[in-house]
Amino acid sequence: KIVEGNKTKIKKINFTGNNSFKKSELIKLFNNTKERKWYKFWQGSYNENEFDLDIKNLENYYRNNGYKDVDIISKNINYLNDRIEINIDIDENDISYYNKFSFSGNNKFNSEELMDALDLKESQIYSQDEFNLAVNNLRNKYLDEGYFFADLDYSIIPNENNLDINFSINENEKTKIRKIKITGNDKTYDNVIRREMKIYPGDI
Repeated sequence: KIVEGNKTKIKKINFTGNNSFKKSELIKLFNNTKERKWYKFWQGSYNENEFDLDIKNLENYYRNNGYKDVDIISKNINYLNDRIEINIDIDENDISYYNKFSFSGNNKFNSEELMDALDLKESQIYSQDEFNLAVNNLRNKYLDEGYFFADLDYSIIPNENNLDINFSINENEKTKIRKIKITGNDKTYDNVIRREMKIYPGDI
């Protein structure tokens, strides 16, 4: 026999330690977990998995605004008689800046060419998404020159509020196309498709 009782809604989401951003800014990052308002009575349901996604959005927001070492110290869900209150304690830490970049193992491109592809600058504020995009651009620079198996690794070394980025590159050999297979072409002959292609076996 089940007695469901009343459905409990989120009444308050409280932040502490958010010295750099107002609650109104942070609460917008929560796409799934929202406070119930009288004029938005349908809101306020709590789902643990969706709440975890919102916490990740919060962390990513901080990391994309320079706070690489942000830490969510606690996230307490308090079930009261007629409501739910959520308390989130944040340790922002300090803003991180790029200090210097170094490369090793790069024979095809010099450091200046790799910095151009990276498109990051010393003293620039760290952003997680921008950094990931920059690393991807660096990989693409090698891919575009035929280094399909180039191995690119990096380390981020904190130096007070600054970050030293060291890239270690194993270029390997250029890769050539051995064979081009075409499948699923029931109405068009292989040679018609190959005629339109810009790459051929033996090409880089």
